[in-house]
Amino acid sequence: MQTLRSVQSLRAVAALMVVLFHALSRQNVPFGIGAAGVDIFFVISGFIMWTISDRESAPGVFLRRRLIRIAPLYWLVTLFMAACAIVLPGKVFSTLTVDAASVVHSVLFLPHRDPQGQIFPVLTPGWTLNYEMAFYVLFAACLWLRRSWRLPAMAAVMIALVVAGLAFKPSHPLGVTYTDPLILEFLAGAILAEARRRGAIAPTPVAAGLLILGSATLVAQHLSAVQVWPLARPLIWGVPALAIVAGAVMLEARGRAVEAPLLKTLGDASYSIYLLHGLVVSLLFKLAGGLGAAAFCAAAVFASCAVGYASYRLFEKPFSGWLRRVTERPDRARAKTAPIPAVDRNTA
Repeated sequence: MQTLRSVQSLRAVAALMVVLFHALSRQNVPFGIGAAGVDIFFVISGFIMWTISDRESAPGVFLRRRLIRIAPLYWLVTLFMAACAIVLPGKVFSTLTVDAASVVHSVLFLPHRDPQGQIFPVLTPGWTLNYEMAFYVLFAACLWLRRSWRLPAMAAVMIALVVAGLAFKPSHPLGVTYTDPLILEFLAGAILAEARRRGAIAPTPVAAGLLILGSATLVAQHLSAVQVWPLARPLIWGVPALAIVAGAVMLEARGRAVEAPLLKTLGDASYSIYLLHGLVVSLLFKLAGGLGAAAFCAAAVFASCAVGYASYRLFEKPFSGWLRRVTERPDRARAKTAPIPAVDRNTA
């Protein structure tokens, strides 16, 4: 699939929003809107998965590729943090405590309560990956269906889960996570991708209006200082996130991509930036927490981007590429050696 330049730019913007959210929180400066970067990520994820659904036919292959994409770096950092917390408790990560159950659940992408009772994995940003993995599994299951049935089936399951959560109010981490209305943001992204596939592309002024309106809505919500009720998050942040992604994608379809070389570069590295920024911000706060909000945030953004880009270039991209080549080589070999079915010339 050809890379959508606008989507890469939005990935960069979403990652920077989350970095700023955590950096400013260290300085006790409210920036709740930064957390909406996650909502943009979720809409993008649903959009991309549905966009590539035409070329994905084998559920197992799809899940393997997704695991190769997100697991290696996440597992590496999770195990590093767990080792530090066990071997040097309170030295490297002063507030991190882990047990065997939390480590196992984290690497398996299963929601669980940490030793403090919070539903977070060892690497805190990984909470979003628990949602991502659940979406991937559901999407893979839908690949067994005829294409025309996939989106309705996925929508039915997601809506049923949300309704069940509202009705039964589960307390178990699995129930809390998998019935969270946040999952509807993935569905919104998938619906957007299907609309695009069918040629539903808004005129340039409308597309630009969607992008501007979505952005302005998030800014207005931030300026109003209204607290976002978790159950209403898909409405308050998810709908503007959908408008932003829809506007950017449609503008690109009209030949007016929202892009910049720097955003493209940061978009490529956005996964590493997102996963590692918490560690970078925490370390920087220990070293230079007294810089002041503006200087600290500038340093946090620069350092997070630098570390994330280095991780992407030195580990994430080459290692996932190597894994993909190694794991897909047997598939190609089987395809080459598969027997050619006999042709009945009387019916050919």
